[in-house]
This record gives sequence, structure tokens and C-alpha cells, in this order.
Amino acid sequence: MPFLSNLLPIVPLLIAGGVILSQHLHSVLTWPGLERIVVSRLIEANEQDYLLRMRDTHLGCKTVQARQPDVVFIGDSHSYAGYDYVYLQDVLRPARVGNCALSGMRLPNVLDFLAAARTNGVRPKYLVLGISPAMFWSDDRRIGLTARARREIAKIGAPKESVISLASGSFREIEDFRDASAARSAQAAFELGIAGLDPARVDGLLAEDTTGIYAFDWWRETVRKAVTDERRLPVVEQICRAATRNGVRLGVVYIPESRWLLSLLSDEQRREFAEVESRFRACADWTDFSFFPDGGPNIWYVNRALVPDYPYEVWSDMAAARRWVGNGDARRRWRLFDPDHMNSLGASEFSRRIAPELAAWLRRANARQ
Repeated sequence: MPFLSNLLPIVPLLIAGGVILSQHLHSVLTWPGLERIVVSRLIEANEQDYLLRMRDTHLGCKTVQARQPDVVFIGDSHSYAGYDYVYLQDVLRPARVGNCALSGMRLPNVLDFLAAARTNGVRPKYLVLGISPAMFWSDDRRIGLTARARREIAKIGAPKESVISLASGSFREIEDFRDASAARSAQAAFELGIAGLDPARVDGLLAEDTTGIYAFDWWRETVRKAVTDERRLPVVEQICRAATRNGVRLGVVYIPESRWLLSLLSDEQRREFAEVESRFRACADWTDFSFFPDGGPNIWYVNRALVPDYPYEVWSDMAAARRWVGNGDARRRWRLFDPDHMNSLGASEFSRRIAPELAAWLRRANARQ
């Protein structure tokens, strides 16, 4: 069998090729149009779960093309942690709510989003930008996160799933939003625990000496060294102009940080952020900075990660709080109290406070059309 004998040398190559192909089928067998249809229908069929899972994840940005929201909430991690999207959707309906909030996002990334939205057929009518002082500080630690946000935004029009994962329902890149029962259980446990915690106890413990607890030390040092990068300020007007070119109405909101964190700001840092607010007021369609400079109630920042066995009782005892933080892994350094990211109680309360203004803004804009 000379023919078969001639094939023998390439058999290893064929096997290797088959192995490589099987490993990369999920990136090779893609169908962007089909993915948008499938994901869009799944979102519509599971909207409550989708909106719940959109908080504290990058899900919104990964699926913004399939969702085609009328209102896009955009910003850094403060924006994906800071809203109750289920509630906002109920209030703002028939407008469709979505987000593109990414960890480490800075203002230039908003320009990236507007460009990517235009290129990939994402057509929001409203953009709600969440801001905080740290977005304007010179901080080399955020450069990598900002670059990552730019890469993620560039993928808005790219397929995330293969035909195989779409057919099987086992997504590889998009967080599963079809069953949020685990998230609801964690939320119910959190609500039970936080309801028994007196806000005055939280304030009282935070008034004590918190040195030696990582999150507090990190923020004290960060604020002490923080300086506004004046070169970033003109981006404010650039965003306003880009939104206008895209036919998008721009809203800008200060996402509340804790009163403990805001108490660390110097008068100069407060003045610098007030200048940012003033520039946005001059060019944005709608603004809400009502929580600056005081911040949100400190209880809004307790157990943001919904730790199931969170020891709410330690808020009566600084020594117990130190032991709990010190006896865990590195993640626990942030889990006693996250000074700048709201828990779901804070997100819910904040959303309820700004929702009437948001709804009125949308009604005014629709009336002008």
C-alpha cells in the first residue's frame, strides 16, 4: 500500500492539527449576527436576572450591543456597584436601561465608548456618566486598568461566544445571567444582616483609630498624595462635544463615596473636584452632584461583597474587627468596609434618590423632540 505508506509521515501532523483545531473551535466558529440575536432574546426573556447580574460585573459592557439600551450608565467600578439596575429599569421604562461600566475606566474611555458605539451600531439616547475625584487624580496604578478598559470597549462589536457555546448555552466569556437565584439568596442574607446593624455603630467604630487595617491605611495614603491632573480637565468638554456629535444627551452624576472617605479630602481637593463639577454643569444636559462633598452614609459601604458569614457584630468592637480582617486571605482586606464602593443597600437608596430626577430629565428630553 504505497499510498498509505506515503501518508504515514504526515499522520502526526494531522493529529496535532486536529488537537489544535479542537482547542480553538470556540474562537474560530463564531457568528456575530447570530450571537447578537441569541443574547438579545435571552436578555429579554431573563431581564430581571440580567439587570441584577449587571451590578458588580462587566456584563453590561460585554452585552451592550445585544441589549441596545436607550440609557447607558457609564463609568468605572463605582458605576457598576452604585446602581440598582432592576429598580431603575422599572422607573425609566419604556426606556431600556444598560451599562458600560468597567474597572479603572477614566474619562478618555468615555470617548472610546462613544466612538465604538457609533462604529458598531449601538445607539443610546442618553449617557449617564458616573464620576468621582479619583478619576481625575494622577495615579500610575490606574494606568493598566484604564488601558484594559480601552481594550474591552474595542471588543464591543466582536463576538464573545462561539456557535458551539451559543448552541449549548454554556457561555465562556459572557457571565451567565439566566439564573440569578444564588445572587438573590446572597442578597437576602445581606439584607437580614444589615437590617440589624445600627448606622451609629458603624460611624462610632470609624471614628476610632483604624490604623493597621489595610483598606483604611490604603485610602489615607492615597488621598494624602492625591493631586488632580490638570491635563485631564479638557476631556470634560471633549466628552460633551462627542456626545452631541453622536446625538446622545449627556448626564453626569457624582457616585457617592463614604462619609469616612470624603472626610479625608483636603479643602484643595474639594475645590478641585468642584471645578470638575462646574465644567460639566456648563456643557452636560443634566447633572446631579448632590452627594458631594458629604458622601453617602457609612453603612452603605459595609459588606459590599455580600460575604455570607460576615460578622456584623464586630462593628461594636475594634479589636474584633481587626482580628476578622487579619485572620482571612488577602481579599478580606477590603471586605470589612469598602470606602468608595456602595453595597446593595447603598445602591438601592442612591438609585431611589436620583430616579425621579432621571425620569424627569428623560421626559423633558422627549418633549423637546
